Amino acid sequence: MKKAVLIPISEPTDKVVPFLSNFKKEDFDYFLVVNDGSDKEKFGPIYDQIAQETVFEVIGYETNKGKGHALKYGMEYLFKKDDIDFVITADGDGQHTHPDILKVRDFTENNPNNLVLGSRILIYLASHVIVVLATNLQVNTSKYLQERN
Repeated sequence: MKKAVLIPISEPTDKVVPFLSNFKKEDFDYFLVVNDGSDKEKFGPIYDQIAQETVFEVIGYETNKGKGHALKYGMEYLFKKDDIDFVITADGDGQHTHPDILKVRDFTENNPNNLVLGSRILIYLASHVIVVLATNLQVNTSKYLQERN
């Protein structure tokens, strides 16, 4: 399975290179950073450092067009490049940790043909939705049984 990690970045901070340095060649087949129109003079050296000191390739464009455009741009680039089976997207500020990105990768490899979404709050919400559904099911079942008798 060919897998890629795609990280759109606009105006990177000094945390970006240390974060990206966590990634190793064996983690993915392709590593891509999309420069979402960051100022060349101010941020160009950081993108150069990313390209030189990490496993990531850097592509981009001149004008900031937003994260959605950066993701689309990166996906189009990756899918033209090779036969990619899946792409993991993450933020470049370290909000998504390297170990968590690898967990999503592993889950995706074991569950092909599925959309995999990671969320820090999903477990909390899911537990409440399950409680609500169970409560509604219990109420509806009780009401049905009462009406039937």
